Amino acid sequence: MDGLAAAEWYRACRAPVPDIIVSGGAGVRTFLDRGYVREMLDRAGVVYVAMENEKSHKTQEKTDTAHQKQIDKLQALGSNVIAWHPPVSAKDIADAWAAGALPDAHDPLAHMRQQEPKGSSNAAAAARVFPARTSSTPVP
Repeated sequence: MDGLAAAEWYRACRAPVPDIIVSGGAGVRTFLDRGYVREMLDRAGVVYVAMENEKSHKTQEKTDTAHQKQIDKLQALGSNVIAWHPPVSAKDIADAWAAGALPDAHDPLAHMRQQEPKGSSNAAAAARVFPARTSSTPVP
C-alpha cells in the first residue's frame, strides 16, 4: 500500500512520480542485488527509505535497526539516502495519505522540518540524511 500511496501523493500534487521500489519490509535487502533495481538506484540523485511509526518502543527499535541495515547497504552501493518519516500521527505513508496528513510532494520533508526541536533549522538532522559511502567495503 505504501508504494501506491506514494504514487497517488505525487499525482495529487501534480509532481512527477518518482521511481518507487517496494522492498517487502524493513528487514528485506535482497532486492538490492537485482540488476534493474541497481540501475534505478544509479539514476537516482537521492533514495528515500520510508520509515514507520510503530506502536511499541521494542518494535520501533527492531524496525529502525532493520531499516538502518537497508540504509547501510544503499550507501555502500553509492546512494545518497534520506530516512523519510511519516507524520507522528500516522504509522506509514499509506496511513498518512489516507488521513490527508502528507505535505506537498514538491517538498516531501516539510512536515519533518516542522517537527524539529525548537531552535533548530537543520532539515538534514530532522530527515536523517545519509550520504553515499566512498569506501568499497561491501555491506551484507
